[in-house]
Amino acid sequence: MDRLHTWKLMAAEDILNSPTVRDGWTAVHEAGVRKKAGRVIYELASTMVNPVLRMSIGTAGMAMTFFVRFYSRKSMVKNHPFVMAVASLFLAGKANDEPRSLNRLMTQMLKQWYGRDNPELGELRANPDRMYELRNTVVDAEEILLITLEFDLNVDILTYALAQFVRDAQKSNVQALAPLSMDVSQAQCKKMCSNIMKWESLLVLQYDARTIALGICHYFLKHGKDIQVPEPGKDGKEWYEEYGLSVDACSDICSKISSANKQAKKAMSKTAKMNREGSAQGIPSVSQKQQYSPMYQSREGSPSKKIRLGQMSELDATQSCFTQASQYEHPPSS
Repeated sequence: MDRLHTWKLMAAEDILNSPTVRDGWTAVHEAGVRKKAGRVIYELASTMVNPVLRMSIGTAGMAMTFFVRFYSRKSMVKNHPFVMAVASLFLAGKANDEPRSLNRLMTQMLKQWYGRDNPELGELRANPDRMYELRNTVVDAEEILLITLEFDLNVDILTYALAQFVRDAQKSNVQALAPLSMDVSQAQCKKMCSNIMKWESLLVLQYDARTIALGICHYFLKHGKDIQVPEPGKDGKEWYEEYGLSVDACSDICSKISSANKQAKKAMSKTAKMNREGSAQGIPSVSQKQQYSPMYQSREGSPSKKIRLGQMSELDATQSCFTQASQYEHPPSS
């Protein structure tokens, strides 16, 4: 590990007992918001949503790592996930040499998060003062993010770790891992990286990037079409054990990969179905028109108090959408 890396890996039980869960949210509720953040970040960074704002998959992965690290120490109840998602992607862009305009980033992520046709979003964007207040809130959020991360921006990006391992395997001329060197194989493995960061991003809190990359390679070799899984060695050890990955850890990672792939496939099927139904009725596709999502909504689905911009949302039925950034969980001063 590089001497600049200070972020310690966490045990599974500690990850599940998050500050958000301790503040009263269910794990399912928290996971749903986290997956929404992953979807929005990846849609904006790595698709054609807005070519001007497009970033690499590596930057999107870095942003999601910042996001899940922050919420391993802070609560979504007290720190609004949307604002932290914007701050995470904005910071990741600068850290990975792909800086983007905060105003454009914030505006586009508002559309992706809340829905392009949200009437409340139109009112918000029509008021420059309110947008300016929201921008200042994101700037404050970035500062809190940096403090919470202890200014550790040295993130081992999953896609980079995967590419490095494949290169090392090629140099070592390991025949059993030869299928990984094919372009189509690497494309599928990189897709798994994106699926993990969107749907099972907590893995990066429990395992380092190289360990997850090893799990991805084993999963591909095991489930890839017309690919023979490397036989155990003479000592009975699996191939990945020679690289430091335990059987239990590999099983856990592969289980999460399978879950991420299933969730991604389900999401794609849902989008395709909505597009087909929309086309039959002459309605723009989901890729052109996001579903309406209320900007402030209680857990039961009923609207809560009127939005006050420039403030942070606590996602609570009895709270307005934004509360002052000063109410963030600031780390105690030394």
